[in-house]
Amino acid sequence: MNEEQKYILDKTLNRIDSSLNSINTKASFITTINIFLLGSIIFKYEEILVSISNQYIRIIANIDTYILFIGIIFSLVFCLQSIKPFLRSGNVSEKYTSLLFFGSINDLKYDIYKSKINNLKKEILIEDLIRQIHILSDALTKKFKNISRSFFFLFYFELLSILILILLIFINRIIK
Repeated sequence: MNEEQKYILDKTLNRIDSSLNSINTKASFITTINIFLLGSIIFKYEEILVSISNQYIRIIANIDTYILFIGIIFSLVFCLQSIKPFLRSGNVSEKYTSLLFFGSINDLKYDIYKSKINNLKKEILIEDLIRQIHILSDALTKKFKNISRSFFFLFYFELLSILILILLIFINRIIK
């Protein structure tokens, strides 16, 4: 393996690590918003509905609040899926056991792991690194899909529901 190939593997692994950190940061942000909205619904639900005097607007507001609640739940589920640990090692029975994946290392007895590391050939290490990068890329793709779904529910269900609820309260005040 030449220096350029090593450089590419190193940069790829760094980009994957950076992207994983990015997903965790986004997930924290989404979770915070969702928990705030969920708490607001729980504590202000009756107060909001009681403040609406028009029966039809109250029914629409009630339905809208349920849609908001469903959006929060789905957003949280996908958000939690995006931060769930990815523990696939890529091990293939006795043919391949990663010496880089922490789960595989943990499965080996110390003496066996030490012996494998001491007798490790450069080609095997590079193959292991390439395989681990590929597996991490698969995990990253799944995590990005889940965080995207979480954003979808946050923006299209929750924010629209909040805007509709504000509009309903405003219309109710005009009708009074």
